[in-house]
Amino acid sequence: NSATIAAAGSTIYYTTNGADPRYSVDAKTYTGPVTLAAGDQLRAYAAAEGKFNSDVAKHDHTAST
Repeated sequence: NSATIAAAGSTIYYTTNGADPRYSVDAKTYTGPVTLAAGDQLRAYAAAEGKFNSDVAKHDHTAST
């Protein structure tokens, strides 16, 4: 499974615990592929100076069999 946010020139922030990355101290800056475990709740958004932030994208990861 994959989640995609296209954001040329933006910085992408994300969490994997379901917290809103706009307000969470757990938010990380996206730098490459993110490994998710079963039950992880990916939340991500893009921000760029002088532009509106994107909506928060959501992906709830389930184990594949």
